[in-house]
Amino acid sequence: GGAPFGWGGDAGGAHHQHHQHHHQQQQQHDGYAAHPPSEGDLGAEIARLKPVRAARARYAGKLHVLARGVDGMRWRVRTGELVGNELRLLRTSKSKSGRPRRAAFVKGLDAAEVAVVARARAPTPTPFVFQLVTAQRSLLFCAPDEPSAHAWMHAIRSVATPPPLMSDEQRIAPRNRLVLPVRADPTEANGTTTFSWEWSVRRKDIGFEGYFEAEDEDAQYPVLVIKWARHAAEAGKVVGSYTVSRPGVLMLCWDNTYSVATAKILSYRVTKETQVFSGSRS
Repeated sequence: GGAPFGWGGDAGGAHHQHHQHHHQQQQQHDGYAAHPPSEGDLGAEIARLKPVRAARARYAGKLHVLARGVDGMRWRVRTGELVGNELRLLRTSKSKSGRPRRAAFVKGLDAAEVAVVARARAPTPTPFVFQLVTAQRSLLFCAPDEPSAHAWMHAIRSVATPPPLMSDEQRIAPRNRLVLPVRADPTEANGTTTFSWEWSVRRKDIGFEGYFEAEDEDAQYPVLVIKWARHAAEAGKVVGSYTVSRPGVLMLCWDNTYSVATAKILSYRVTKETQVFSGSRS
């Protein structure tokens, strides 16, 4: 069988040998409970996170994060810490004084979602890539192995607040964008999820686009749902829909990055409807 959640091949051609040998040896998972599950026992791996959440204790582990530095965009090794609904990324090296370095990044998980990246467009340390999507930005992470990636995604989802699917007055600052991730949960073989949206901008215009990140073993690159275009306020409401028959996350993006000084006020409403068909579909 293929890999669950869509990690079906090497991501960008990097370290495919690691993926092949993943199930041939027991690996040490940084930051996990003291007694790892038997090899390949993903259910036990995820189940061990439940008492962590109940106790509001710290969950930590090694992650690669795609981040910009003085040497440009690179995958950087960080120690991730999940405390309450806050994700912290700490540098793994210590300061000259011997004390641990301060967190390089802190992010509250309000209005956040995580999604598998089935095939990254650039080489990655391992094939097990996922993204954290919030209203303001998207972060790419790379886990050491598949159980680690599943466990991190499960842990983040267990404390994250899902984004609101309706707003009458959403302000998007100049040089910023709003990303709304909406999840299509797994359905039965003949099931579908239909997303519908309508929105308008109060004055001037704003860019809009959308894509779907599938999470199954046949997943490839993200599917372009809405091609980027600027929409003027005078044109009125923008209405659309998209139907899928696989789990994943729909990303709706409103883009005001081209505006230097003008904020935009957005009103939007997004719904999703799941249908399960009892027999074969004609």
